[in-house]
Amino acid sequence: MPVLEWALPAAALTFTPLLLGVHYARPVLERTSALFRRFPRTGNGPFDSLLGGLSNRPRETAAVLHGILAGPVAPTVGQRARMDVPALVIGHQVDRLHPFHDAEQLSRRLPRAELLEAHSILELRLHPQRLTNAIDRFLVGAWGTGFMPAREAG
Repeated sequence: MPVLEWALPAAALTFTPLLLGVHYARPVLERTSALFRRFPRTGNGPFDSLLGGLSNRPRETAAVLHGILAGPVAPTVGQRARMDVPALVIGHQVDRLHPFHDAEQLSRRLPRAELLEAHSILELRLHPQRLTNAIDRFLVGAWGTGFMPAREAG
């Protein structure tokens, strides 16, 4: 999920201290990330995601943070206007890193976008029915099919 125009100050405030910490604490973080890489994954998505992040080598983390801070933010406004593909933009009101204003602007600038407002960052994780129904309707409208059933092995 890209950081768009209105989020740059929040991104700088959030990620600059992390980048400095990863850079200057690299020897310690090399050891701790090696330790976290040894932990078995549990199958619990959020917990395994946390373990995955803590398992990253400091140089990898620094490269990602540097890319967020110094790399291109996202496609330009002109490039967005030329993206002729169905797009579902999901946002919520309480997010400094991805302000809802950016989601509104993005949905207006993408020719075939639809905006879906979540009640919170946790809605899709804790109470997903409303959003997954809307996502399914979007997929059916865009591609003629909704969520695909799981394939059987073999």
